[in-house]
Amino acid sequence: MNTRMKVVCYGALLALWGLFAWMGKTPVEGFIAAISAALTALGVVHVAAAKTQAPPSDPGSPR
Repeated sequence: MNTRMKVVCYGALLALWGLFAWMGKTPVEGFIAAISAALTALGVVHVAAAKTQAPPSDPGSPR
């Protein structure tokens, strides 16, 4: 299973859990904690990806 499929499956499960939380079948606090954890993980991935990219070159600066 590739990464894209894992993300799609996780998103589908999270959406289903959100539906159950919205209908009152499961506690909302756990769902909110899972959303917070997912957003934190997404932020960490974006920061790590930004640090691995080369800084943009400024064509106007003297060399």
